[in-house]
Amino acid sequence: MPVAALIASACHLFFKTPIWIPVAGIIYFDGCLIILLICAAVQRLGPLPERLVALGMIPALFLVLVMSFADLYIKDNHIKRVLPDSSTETLEKPWDAAYFSLVTMTTVGYGDYSPHEQSGRKIVICELLSGFLLLLFAVPIVASRLATFDKDIVLTIQKSNDGSWTVQQNSGAVAKYAVSNSLKVTVQGVGKTEIVP
Repeated sequence: MPVAALIASACHLFFKTPIWIPVAGIIYFDGCLIILLICAAVQRLGPLPERLVALGMIPALFLVLVMSFADLYIKDNHIKRVLPDSSTETLEKPWDAAYFSLVTMTTVGYGDYSPHEQSGRKIVICELLSGFLLLLFAVPIVASRLATFDKDIVLTIQKSNDGSWTVQQNSGAVAKYAVSNSLKVTVQGVGKTEIVP
C-alpha cells in the first residue's frame, strides 16, 4: 500500500490534480502513524512489519508526506522567495516545492522560501506536526530494524522433571520458572523467533 501511495503522490505532484488528493495522502500517512501510536500505547500492537519491508515502507511513507505537502504548497500559491532585486517569486515548480517540503520536514529551514500568508503558515505547521509523528514512531522502527538486521532470537524452553520450566534466549543465561502446568513467554523484539521443544 505505501508503494501505491508513493506512486500516486509523485503523479499528483507533477500533474495537475484536485487538492483533495494530497490531503488524502497526508491523512492516510498521519492516520497510519496515529493508529500505530495508539496501539503501542495500549500494548495491543500486532506484529510489526518484517525488517526488509519496514526498511522500504517507512521511507516510502516519508516521501508520500513530502510530496503531498509539496503539492499543497504549490496549490496554496503563498510560498515565495525574495530575489536579489527585492521582487518575490512564487513557488510553482514541483522540484522546488519538494525541496521546500523536505527542508521544512527536516526542520533545516534555509529561509530561501517562506510562507507570506497565513494559509501557507498553517500548511507549514501541519507538516511540522506530521514530521514530529514520523520522528516519534517511524524512525525508531527503522533504527530497530537496522540494529537487529542479522540477529535472530532463538528461545529454548524446557520443562524439567520436577515441573519447573527453563528458558534460554540464544546462548544467554538460563532463567528458571516455578512449577506450573503452563508457561507464558512474551517475546519482545524484531528478530525471528523459534521455539525449540
